[in-house]
Amino acid sequence: MATVSWRSLDERVRIPSKWVTLIGEKWLTDTGETLEYWRVEKADSVIVLPLQGDYFICLPPTFRVGVQRATVDFPGGQVLPNPPQGNGAANFDPGIGDYVRWASSNHPHPLGSPGISALLGQLECLQCPAVLLKWLYQCQLASAIARFR
Repeated sequence: MATVSWRSLDERVRIPSKWVTLIGEKWLTDTGETLEYWRVEKADSVIVLPLQGDYFICLPPTFRVGVQRATVDFPGGQVLPNPPQGNGAANFDPGIGDYVRWASSNHPHPLGSPGISALLGQLECLQCPAVLLKWLYQCQLASAIARFR
């Protein structure tokens, strides 16, 4: 594979926020073309699948600006660079919500096929259904492997 070298000419703009930094740059390609390039730097995030007995526990519907309504969601948040030691809840950024109260106002969804199908129909962000489907796949794979032992 050939190595191509581009050269950064200028950083036009940098807009930092707590969650993301938007960066606009100017680059010179190996063919001499000047390109405007935009990129986003973001912190890692985590999504938690809380299980209690035979139920997934979701947060109460929360307003989402992007879809202009309240939606069902799993708890999660930004991974802190130096998280405090202790329980998992302490690792959530306190700026993203109150995860102490969520357990008392939760929304359970049964683990069976109808419950998971209904939950998948309610989750609107891209990451939550992906995490749920990956968990389901891993459970099925583990179950299949256990049958052959």
